[in-house]
Amino acid sequence: MRKLLLFFLLNISQIFFAQDCFPFNLDILQQYSKTSDTVRPVFLKGGFHFINIKTGKDLFPVVFEEAYPFYKDVAIVKYNNEYNLVSRNGEFILIEKIPDFAYKPTLNNDQPFLVYFGNAFTHIYDSLANPWEVSREIANRSSYTTYKSENNKYGFSCSDRFKTLQSSPKYDTIISLTENYVLAKINNKFGLEDTVSRVIVDFDYDEALPLNTENIFNVSQRFFAFRKKQLWYYFDRSGKLLLKSKTKVDRISKDSDKIIGSVKKNDKFSLLYTDGTAGDFEMDSISKNVNIGFKANEFYFINDDKSVTKYSPGFTQAKFSKITKTVTSPYGGWSVVEITEKVTTIRSSPNNIIKKDTDPTVWKSLNDNFDFCEYMKLEEAGNRHVVDGNNIIVRIYIDGISFPKQNPHYYQGVKKINDFNAALNKLEF
Repeated sequence: MRKLLLFFLLNISQIFFAQDCFPFNLDILQQYSKTSDTVRPVFLKGGFHFINIKTGKDLFPVVFEEAYPFYKDVAIVKYNNEYNLVSRNGEFILIEKIPDFAYKPTLNNDQPFLVYFGNAFTHIYDSLANPWEVSREIANRSSYTTYKSENNKYGFSCSDRFKTLQSSPKYDTIISLTENYVLAKINNKFGLEDTVSRVIVDFDYDEALPLNTENIFNVSQRFFAFRKKQLWYYFDRSGKLLLKSKTKVDRISKDSDKIIGSVKKNDKFSLLYTDGTAGDFEMDSISKNVNIGFKANEFYFINDDKSVTKYSPGFTQAKFSKITKTVTSPYGGWSVVEITEKVTTIRSSPNNIIKKDTDPTVWKSLNDNFDFCEYMKLEEAGNRHVVDGNNIIVRIYIDGISFPKQNPHYYQGVKKINDFNAALNKLEF
C-alpha cells in the first residue's frame, strides 16, 4: 500500500480548505462516502471514531481530530494536529505526516483518486499504480458536445486529440450528454441511448429526469427515471425496468444499488428505494450524490439498509470550551496560555506554571465576539503568524476538536476577529 502512495509537487499557488461553517471538508465527505460501506467515521465524546455500523464496534483504539470515509482501503484522518492516511487495519500510511498548519486536504473533482495537501498530492486509488498515467488518461479522454443541424435536429460530436466524430442529427432535443449516455427526445418522446446509438430505454415517455452529471464520468449512476402519464418508471443501466411508482425522485443517487434517489415533500427530504419503499426519516437537505443528509445542524451518512448514521454536528452555533495560544521565540523561549471558563494556566520556559481564575466578564466577551462561521471561513495556508520574530499559534477547541487558525490579529479588516484577539490579550495578563 505504501508504495502506491506517492507525493508529487504541482505548480499551483495555493489550495484552500473550503469551509461553510463546518470543521471538515464537505466535498471530501460527500465524494468518499459510500452508502454500502459498513465502516464509518462517527463523532463521539470529543473526537472521531471508525465504527462498524452493523456491530457497533470501535475499530481502532485511536481517537481522531478529523476523519473521512474510506476511499477503497484508505481514509484521510487528522491525529495529533497532523494529517495522515490510515488503512482499514488501523495503520498510518504516510511516513511524512502533514502538519495541519501547513496544508488542508482537498480534492480535484476530475481526479477523485487524488487527495491534495497544499502543493502536494497523494495517490490513494489502490488499483492504479501511476498517477501520471492516470492524469494523461484524463487529459486525453474524449469530449462530447451537442450541435444543431440545418433541419433543426440535434446530434453530438465526440473529440479527442486524434479525431472528431459526429453522430447523425436525429434528436428533437438532447437533455443530458455524458461520456456514456444520451438522454434525448425523438418524435416528442423521451428515451435513452448510449453514445454508439444503442437504445437502452425506448423513446416512449412523456418526461425524463436529467442525468446526475455531477457524478465523475457519470459511470456511477445506476438508475434512470422516466414518466408516462401518472407513473414513474425506474430502469437500471441495462434498461431493465426495476420499479413503477407514483413517487418522483428529485435527484438520482450516485452509486447505490438500493437507493434510487432523494424525494422532496413539504420541504423535507427522504429516499426512494428499489423495492418501492420510502425512508421513514426526514432530512432538511440531502447532498448532490444522495449519500449525506443534513438535519438540525447535524450530518448523517445515508446507508443502503434504510438507516442513517450520525457523522458529526455542524458546529455552526458552537461556543468554544478552551483556547490555547502558543508563542515561541527564535532564541528558544516559549510560553503557552491555556484558557477555560474557570481557569487560566500560563506555562513558560523552562517550566514555570502560573494558574489563576479566569475573569468571567472577559470570558463572556470572548464568546460574544467570537463568530464561528467568520472564523472558519477565513482562508489561509497555515495558522502560524510571526510577530517581532516570534511564532504565534492560536487554537480554538470545541467539543474536543481543535481549529488551528492564524493569529486573529493578522486579519486587520475583520472587526470581530480583532475584538476577539483584544479580549484574549486582556484575559492573559
